[in-house]
Amino acid sequence: DGVGALCAPRREPGKIFTASSAGRIRLWDVASFAHGCNGQKRSETAETKPPSADASFIAELAELESEDCEWICACCDDRGSLALVGADEGLVAAWDPRRKRASWIAEACPSGREVTGLALMPDGFRVAVACGDGFARILELRKCGEVSDDRDLG
Repeated sequence: DGVGALCAPRREPGKIFTASSAGRIRLWDVASFAHGCNGQKRSETAETKPPSADASFIAELAELESEDCEWICACCDDRGSLALVGADEGLVAAWDPRRKRASWIAEACPSGREVTGLALMPDGFRVAVACGDGFARILELRKCGEVSDDRDLG
């Protein structure tokens, strides 16, 4: 279960979102990465475990776990209140970590090709999606990922 993508909110320097190859999306407390099991800083411990052994996640979205779908790109807002992840099957999911379910899941690349990139637009209401089929799409966050613009850039 490797990490396929990650994103760090600019205004929340102590947090990161990860999207795993098994479909698990987590919000992590970065401070927990830097300490050993005895609460000592890593540089002070004789033996250290990998960060994942001691790290703690704040929230998890496990409903998207799938053997067939791999989350391969991610972006998030500045405050860490929204994560967007893109999959190898052309799907995009939005998640507010205060909730246990995805806000919405949309088919961003109708060809079924992978989502190769995501970028939250400056207005905070739309996300730009790059697809492996050569198309770029703009999804409306407030309309459950509805496509508002579609361009063939291939």
